[in-house]
Amino acid sequence: MTSSAVSAIAEAAWVAQTQVRLEEALGIRNRRHLDFEQTTNYGLPGYPAYRHGHYLAQRTRQALSLGNEPITSMREFCEETLGIPVIQVELGEWVAGVTVEVATNTRAIVVNISGGNRDAFMRRSTLAHEVGHLLYDPRQQLNRLRVDEYDDLATPAHAIEDRVEQRANAFAVELLAPHEAARQLFVERGGADGTGLQAVIDYFGISFTAARYQIWNAIDRSIPLERLTARARPQDHWVGAEQYTVDYNFLQTSDSRAGRFSAVVIRAAQERLVSWDTAAEFLLCTEAEARAAADTVRDLFPSVFAALASS
Repeated sequence: MTSSAVSAIAEAAWVAQTQVRLEEALGIRNRRHLDFEQTTNYGLPGYPAYRHGHYLAQRTRQALSLGNEPITSMREFCEETLGIPVIQVELGEWVAGVTVEVATNTRAIVVNISGGNRDAFMRRSTLAHEVGHLLYDPRQQLNRLRVDEYDDLATPAHAIEDRVEQRANAFAVELLAPHEAARQLFVERGGADGTGLQAVIDYFGISFTAARYQIWNAIDRSIPLERLTARARPQDHWVGAEQYTVDYNFLQTSDSRAGRFSAVVIRAAQERLVSWDTAAEFLLCTEAEARAAADTVRDLFPSVFAALASS
């Protein structure tokens, strides 16, 4: 890993740790991700790791009452539904994402916004993969820091030798596109002779590679893989859902400190947990800019300000 990537991860870990500390002080810390029990089950003879990854994804969807509906924003799913800090930084061309332990029982996801993750579908896969690590990998597998490369994330789960990564890849695709619902949509839209695969890609927001192998396995590989074709360019609503906190960096701060972190810092200043001068230092802006951003972040991150509004 390059020195710049190491520095970016260290910066991201500080941002996540600070965000968690301020959220706990504000009483708005969502700890839903702790509801899931970590497991050392990475497959057994006759029960490969990817099958357990599918099972864990199905159990996750059931626990969160997601049904078979698409997850409209993986970034929001992590931050709002599960309470996982998501820090977005540039990590070069080969690192996709990192799961990092920032405090006791507190993990965060560092997602690369360069390289393959410039594509919204790839970024969704990266986040889903890291969620699989974060929710279910025991601490000895995480080792405080787990780095995932694009090449591993783009490989079909059954083809990965590392059982930890095999489980996480399978978890990711099943979380994003449950195989039974994906198969049904594929068939309804004409299968390989119609727009079946394209419909799965567009509806669930997954990459061509992920959709292709998910459908191929869901139909028991009954047709040649080569017949499953489609374009894979993300539609605008998928791009906006995953990218807007980077594109709409209203404080012109670093990418790592944009988004929810900026809202938490500004609310902490309003509640006098930190001074406005400290808030400006955290956000790499002037005090006047931090104060002026209050209404904007309230609109963008209402959950951060909900308790404040009712107090």
